[in-house]
Amino acid sequence: MLVLFAVYHSSGLGDQMLQPLLVVIAGWFVFCAVILQIAKVRLWPFEAVTLIGLAIFVLIRFDHLLNLPPAQVQAGIFIRTLALPVIYTFVYLALPGNLALAALAVLQSGMVAIGLARFWSGADPSVAAMLAGFYTWNAVVIIVLHFFSRFKEHYVEARIRADQMTYLAFNDYLTGLPNRRGIERILQDEVERARRYNRPLSVVMVDLDYLKRINDTFGHDVGDRTLQEVADLLSREVRRTDRVGRWGGEEFLIVAPETDRKAAWVLAQRLKETLESHPLDQVGAVTASYGVASFRPSDTVQSLIKRADEALYRAKTGGRNRVEVEVG
Repeated sequence: MLVLFAVYHSSGLGDQMLQPLLVVIAGWFVFCAVILQIAKVRLWPFEAVTLIGLAIFVLIRFDHLLNLPPAQVQAGIFIRTLALPVIYTFVYLALPGNLALAALAVLQSGMVAIGLARFWSGADPSVAAMLAGFYTWNAVVIIVLHFFSRFKEHYVEARIRADQMTYLAFNDYLTGLPNRRGIERILQDEVERARRYNRPLSVVMVDLDYLKRINDTFGHDVGDRTLQEVADLLSREVRRTDRVGRWGGEEFLIVAPETDRKAAWVLAQRLKETLESHPLDQVGAVTASYGVASFRPSDTVQSLIKRADEALYRAKTGGRNRVEVEVG
């Protein structure tokens, strides 16, 4: 703003409108920046005051301009033809599209009313022709800005919907964890990395014990909250490099890179002890069964998960609330 002020001042154009306007805008923005840094307050009151102040200032200066000789009026209209689109753009950045259009329509109506008042009071006909062109130019600029604003809003809405659909495609809506498709994609990447660099990799399949009993006794809403709490607990207890996903129903899958079979068993045992000693809301302590499997060079995602699932099955049939490791 200050650079523009210096440019227009040195050229003499700022004396018409932009010199005082730029000083006002720059000063107000500095004031707003200081206030927003000192106190965390809502931004919209500052935007509203700024826009209202700009509108009043533009209308006062426009009324003053039309009292000048025709040559100065022509120069002033030329300056406004360049400057006002900048203000219109600021309005569209600060306000939603339809509200910005309404605000600019009011501003445009005010300038038209001032021009008509001067015309009926006997203004020079050449000034009337300049005003007609000026009003038309402003209307075109506002329409174009509104078109781009609507395009931007539709684009943003489409991106948000696409992001939401992508999120739901790979994440579980209840727990916020990766769903089966999401955790499979993560595991696929880790399997390829483990094979390429010959690094250890393990998975832990977790199955809550007696979730159906919780649903039947307390209701499905309590069962859902139990799943959410267990998901939060598992996410907190694993390492930052490990990933937890909801495999389906009451089953979870933990992907543990750089973890051999023994370390994975230690991890599963620690999760078991933490879960059984951590009472949950309404249902108290719950338990789970765990199946551990580690990556082999010939493994695919499916074969690795199958061995973890077989170990989990042995844990379930062996009395539940226990950890079993793959055979072999």
